[in-house]
Amino acid sequence: MRDDFDTLKGRFQDIFEAASRGLVFTARIVNLARRGDPNVHADGSSRTLHKALNKTTAFQREGWLTDFPKAKTLIIG
Repeated sequence: MRDDFDTLKGRFQDIFEAASRGLVFTARIVNLARRGDPNVHADGSSRTLHKALNKTTAFQREGWLTDFPKAKTLIIG
């Protein structure tokens, strides 16, 4: 067991959360280009920017990654 495990764990969680929150902004651009509405996401859900940022969990945003297949493999595995 590494003695810096807790530090690394916290950093990985912070990176994951930052990537998930960043997805909100990039998904809106793709939504507009593909669906004609920035609020309609790949999973069929409709959320305003405020809801997407503040009232959506990382788990709920996971479905939006279908528009970003390479990012999906980086974030989810």
